[in-house]
Amino acid sequence: MKDLMMSREYGLVDLSDIDSICKGLAIKTIGLPMAHQFRGPAKYFIDEFAIKGCQDYKADVALLIAGMACRNPWAMGKLVKDALWDELKIRTLILEIDIGDPRIVSSEEMRGKVGDFFSIISKT
Repeated sequence: MKDLMMSREYGLVDLSDIDSICKGLAIKTIGLPMAHQFRGPAKYFIDEFAIKGCQDYKADVALLIAGMACRNPWAMGKLVKDALWDELKIRTLILEIDIGDPRIVSSEEMRGKVGDFFSIISKT
């Protein structure tokens, strides 16, 4: 399984002076998913995580789990879904979540959507 958080860099920041501190923090920030894959063309995210991730893991299906408050995955959801189908014939479920508030999408709702998705694709 591959997710956005796997691209984090956790190296130490050189604290010897203000310039090295700023450079170290900038490098860490650039490596974070929200600054790296979600900046620039959607193609960066689609190629690195969707296409390559599915190829690496020989995926049959994909789940794009997107937090309700995070606009970037939502903005690219349909693009990812279309790219995976067009290039790899992989079906994708876009599943909304809110890790901070279970009232938004309950566990039962998520299980139902995932169950329905697998039920539908198992018939084809």
